Amino acid sequence: MTRHAVRSATIALALCGSLVASAARADEARADAQAAAADAVAAAKDAAKDAAKDAAKDAAPRFGPAGPATAAVKKASDHLRDTIKKLAAARDVDWQKARNEARKAVSSLLDFEALAEGTLGLKWAEVSKVKADKDRYVKAMQSAMEASYLSRMQGSEGKVKDASEKDKKKAIDDVKIDYLGETTSKDGKPVVHTKVTAGQGNTSVSIAYVMAKVGKEKAWKAVDLITEEISLAETYREQITSLWPKKKLEGVVAAFEKKAKRFEAELEEKRKKL
Repeated sequence: MTRHAVRSATIALALCGSLVASAARADEARADAQAAAADAVAAAKDAAKDAAKDAAKDAAPRFGPAGPATAAVKKASDHLRDTIKKLAAARDVDWQKARNEARKAVSSLLDFEALAEGTLGLKWAEVSKVKADKDRYVKAMQSAMEASYLSRMQGSEGKVKDASEKDKKKAIDDVKIDYLGETTSKDGKPVVHTKVTAGQGNTSVSIAYVMAKVGKEKAWKAVDLITEEISLAETYREQITSLWPKKKLEGVVAAFEKKAKRFEAELEEKRKKL
C-alpha cells in the first residue's frame, strides 16, 4: 500500500469513527428527549389530576352541621305543608279558614319586616321614620308575597278539577325537601341550605334561608330567601328602585296592593275549579 493510500484509509477510518460517534450521541440525545417527553407527559397528567381534585373540592358545597336555624326552618316548613294540604282539600267556608291558616304559616317562616327593610335598602330609614308609612309598606308587601306563594301552591295542587283529596295530598307529599346543612352569611347570619324536589325527581331547586332571631321572643325566622342564588330581597329592591323616582312610596304600595288583589283573584278562581 502506498503512503498516499495509507493516509486516505486513515482519514476514512477517522471519518467513520466520527460518524459512529455522532450517531451514538444522536441516539443518546434521542433517548434523553424521549425520557424527558415521557416525564413531561406524566407530570402533566399528575398536574391535571391535582387540578381536577382542587376544582372538585372548590365546587363541592362546604356546609356545616345543622343547628337551631335548620330546626326552625324544618318545623315551619312541615307546618306550612300541613296547612297547604288542608287548603287543597277545603271547600267554601272551610277554604277561607284554611287559607288564613296557610298565610299564618307563611308568616311563621318569614320575617316580613326584615324582608321589607331588605327590599327598600337605604330608603328604609326614610320610610320607617313615620310608623304609619312603614306599617303600610310592610302590610302591602306581605299581602302580595303571601298571595303569590299560595296562588302558586294552589295552582300546582289544583290543576285537575276532579282530582281527589287523596291525589292532592299525594302531590304535596311528593315534594321532597333535603336539608343540606348551614353556612354563614357575610354579616354573620346562619344560612340554611335546602334542595326541593317535586314529582318524580325531575325538577329540583336550591333554596337557602338567611335566618335571624327576631321579635321579643327571639324566634328564628328567614330574613331573606335565596332561590338558585337569586335573593328575594334584592330582586324586589331592583324593581322598587326603578319605580321609586316617579312613584315614590305611594306608588310602590299601590303596586304591591294591585299585585295582592291579582293573586287573590287567581286564588279565588282556582278555588272555584276545585
